[in-house]
Amino acid sequence: MKKIAISLTLLVLILLGKIVYDAKQAAPKAWIPVLEGTNFEYLDTAVDEALSSVSDASTDLAGNNAVKARESLQQARQRLLALKNYYIPMTKIRQLIYDAARFSDLHQTEKVKENLKTTRSLLLQIASAGSADIEKPVDELLEMIDELIVAVDTQSKEASDKFEALGHRVNLMLLKGALILKEIRF
Repeated sequence: MKKIAISLTLLVLILLGKIVYDAKQAAPKAWIPVLEGTNFEYLDTAVDEALSSVSDASTDLAGNNAVKARESLQQARQRLLALKNYYIPMTKIRQLIYDAARFSDLHQTEKVKENLKTTRSLLLQIASAGSADIEKPVDELLEMIDELIVAVDTQSKEASDKFEALGHRVNLMLLKGALILKEIRF
C-alpha cells in the first residue's frame, strides 16, 4: 500500500512537471530590450562634431577667413539640427517602443497604443523636418508600427517578435545615424 502511494505521488509530480514545462514552452517568448545593446555614443559624437565645427569657425574668424568660418558654422548648424530633428526624437522613439513592449507584457493595451501613437507622431515630425531621403526609413518604421498595432489588437503571438524587430530597427537607425543622415538635410 505504501509503495502504491509513493508511486502515485511520483506520477502526480511527474505529470505536474510535464504540464508546467509544456505551458512554459507554449507561452510566447518575451523580448527583453535590456539585453540589446543600447548606448548613447551617437549623441556624444553629434555634439562633439558640432562643437568641433564651432571651434573651427572661431579659428577661421580669428584668422580673418570669413568664408571658411561661414562654412564651419553651417556644418555646426546642420549637426545641431540632426540632433534636434533626428537623434533626440529617435532616442525618445526607442524608449517609447521599449516601454510599449513592457506594457504589452503587463497586458496594458491602452498604454501600448498610446506609446505607439506617440511614436508615430515623432516619426512624422522627423519626416517633415528632413529631406525626401528620410521618408523611406520612416515609412518602413511606420509600416512596422501598423503591423504591431494589429498584432497587439488581435493578441497575436507574433506581437513579441514584432516588438523585437521594431526595437532592433530603431536601435540600428540610431547607431548608424551618420550613414542614414549622410545625404539628408534638415
